[in-house]
Amino acid sequence: MDKVSKNALIWTALYGDSFGSAACHSFKLLWRNAMRVAAINIVAEYLLTFGKFFVAAVTTLIAVLIYECEPYRSDMSSYIVPACFIFIIAFAIAWLVMLVYEAIIDTIFLCFLVDSEKNKDGIMMASKSLQALVGKYEKNSAALSVKADTTTVMPAPAGPADADAESAPLNTAATGEQQ
Repeated sequence: MDKVSKNALIWTALYGDSFGSAACHSFKLLWRNAMRVAAINIVAEYLLTFGKFFVAAVTTLIAVLIYECEPYRSDMSSYIVPACFIFIIAFAIAWLVMLVYEAIIDTIFLCFLVDSEKNKDGIMMASKSLQALVGKYEKNSAALSVKADTTTVMPAPAGPADADAESAPLNTAATGEQQ
């Protein structure tokens, strides 16, 4: 639900549609490009998770090294408890910063998808390197989208009541036309 609302807000910022309409349009766009979405989300999730732990670990290491320097040296017997607190606080701050990067990634990717659909025959506004990176999975995404669109539910067999309804004239009262 978080992804749907985030993408709906991005769509609203792009086109100014209402939230419900934007949610439907952005979901359809992402569904048509499912393989691209999967590839970008997997890579982004790994990089963001690595970034969180890397920032927290480096911050903790720097703090422990500062405790070891002469002006800050104390009679602490162990640095484990302060290091754990520093790691937790640094991880929480890194997590909040990475949320911003995640929103940036989602926004750029949704703009890329809109650009690729609006400018299929023309010149895309996206850089060539971004087109090459995302275009790697374009054929898989198109095949998945076609497969999903062709999957239909079989209609129920027509009974005697349905046969009469098909042969009856259209109700023109709603349209105001005369027969």
